[in-house]
Amino acid sequence: MAAARLLDYEQIKGVTERLRRATRVEAFGMGVSAICAELLTHRLIWLGIPIHSTGTVTIARGLAHGLDASSFAIGISYEGMSEETVAFLRTARDRGAHTLAITTREKSAITEVAHEVLLLSSAGPWPEAGSARLMPSMARLSESIAECLKGHKNISSPTPHSHATS
Repeated sequence: MAAARLLDYEQIKGVTERLRRATRVEAFGMGVSAICAELLTHRLIWLGIPIHSTGTVTIARGLAHGLDASSFAIGISYEGMSEETVAFLRTARDRGAHTLAITTREKSAITEVAHEVLLLSSAGPWPEAGSARLMPSMARLSESIAECLKGHKNISSPTPHSHATS
């Protein structure tokens, strides 16, 4: 499964530890990336992570201004070029929050402002506007973080012969 092959499970374990320590977590994205933020929020809030997400720019701006060193900000942008998501992470970082960019592009505007970058894969050619190709990778990432939060210490990269059953 391409979505799972590129996940860095050691990095996910580190992200999980930062999520556990955070007193507040804000996730933001635009368009389909907002849906990805909601997916992550939905999965983690039930595991005790104090996470909130919005797809509304003005609310995200206000939320980012309220973050501090005990907070964790997650910006999701498929191409890594969303000006609104870059601004959200920049503000959160400037307020002292640890920042994580989730994207498919290693070098992009969002990766320049985040403390940490988690790269996702997308099967097939570059998608057209509105494509949901990021969703399988985001679902896999959400589940991997959930497994770490639940204390499953043996999560690891799938072997080339393993098959997803979702």
